[in-house]
Amino acid sequence: LPAIHYSSNHDYARVVSIPTLANPGGLDRFPCIEAVFGPHAHITSSTVDIQDVKGKTHRFVIFYQQGGSLEVNQAIQNLVPGSQWRGSIIVMMTGKNIPFIGLMSTHRHLATGALQKYVL
Repeated sequence: LPAIHYSSNHDYARVVSIPTLANPGGLDRFPCIEAVFGPHAHITSSTVDIQDVKGKTHRFVIFYQQGGSLEVNQAIQNLVPGSQWRGSIIVMMTGKNIPFIGLMSTHRHLATGALQKYVL
């Protein structure tokens, strides 16, 4: 599924494809964040709701690594000046009836807003 990756190794965000396990009916989806962060990464997640200009709420899940031994994330600093966030972040979108859906380009600004809301 498409998601946004704010890597601590890059100065900018990029869209990545997250390998995702799904049951045969497709209603349960389990993104394999470890495929991007690595198999030994300690991954935490938080949910952030944000409203669009029409007042409709959209939900995003922020998967992240954080810790003093990780590199300062320049991509996050470029998004939120003064931020000292350490480690990488992946932002995925959730659906109404499906836990995770592909992040469409039309929702990217909302995903960015959700991340700014979370980091601040």
